[in-house]
Amino acid sequence: MVVESKVSRSDFLADRAKPHRNGKSAGMGTYRYYICTEGLIGLDDLPERWGLLWVNKRGHIKLKAGHVCAYLACGYRGHELAPFWQHPADQRFELDMLAHALVRFGDPEETKQLVRGAHRERSRLAAEVDRLNEEIKQYRLDRWRLNTYEQKYGELERQNSR
Repeated sequence: MVVESKVSRSDFLADRAKPHRNGKSAGMGTYRYYICTEGLIGLDDLPERWGLLWVNKRGHIKLKAGHVCAYLACGYRGHELAPFWQHPADQRFELDMLAHALVRFGDPEETKQLVRGAHRERSRLAAEVDRLNEEIKQYRLDRWRLNTYEQKYGELERQNSR
């Protein structure tokens, strides 16, 4: 399966000239999807047998077209419709790309550790953001309490702290 990301309409339209898009040569992936922001590509714009995934403003992915729709709509019998979505794939090219990716990745264990470290850092930063947001809430509450007190009892005398 290939999922190709498009960030602009012109990027999507430029793809129509590629030989593996118009059926003149085999491309990668038995099943092919575009993923884009909601509404960037419409169902009528899709090349034959291509699926479509939309990403909304909240980051949720919405399945609009593709072989997975057949499974969702028809349950187990969806596998009968799946061949409609299949493309002839250049498996030799796919294997070459996979080999190239493995060479670039280097040690898979090192890559796994790097990804785990990135997830830990993301979690740490998310916790820090949550803590700071709670701190901001507390400062706002304290400011509101102070303003309420001053409205009721007048200005507080502030001592210079040195």
